[in-house]
Amino acid sequence: MLWELSVAEQRYRAVLEVGIGVPVTEVAERYGVSRQSVHTWLVRYRQEGITGLEDRSHQVHHHPWRIPAEAEELICELRRGHPQWAGQAGIRGGPPWPPGNPFQRVSHSGSERLDRAGVAAPQAQGLPALGTRHPD
Repeated sequence: MLWELSVAEQRYRAVLEVGIGVPVTEVAERYGVSRQSVHTWLVRYRQEGITGLEDRSHQVHHHPWRIPAEAEELICELRRGHPQWAGQAGIRGGPPWPPGNPFQRVSHSGSERLDRAGVAAPQAQGLPALGTRHPD
């Protein structure tokens, strides 16, 4: 009977092979990975057991540049109440931001969140979008 092994089971077999004396280089070649990967598996197996050999997420867990949810909600609330304040033109030509508001500029990722919230600045009339040419 033929069946596929899970990723953790394959890594466990590699760890066992190293455990019985097969050189790490040989095990790495057999499994098609780097020596560093095999060494990582060995460390994780020693520290966490078989669960340490499972695939891990590559998602970033900490975003130091991300604004707090409260600040994001404040920006969305301000944009809903004062759509004319949106964008750099609104900062220069419109009413000043409320006192103590540190959010005079919104980053690219912040503008994407504003798009999802439905409060992004509309494209100014008569001006082309960035990266496009104005019709002559």
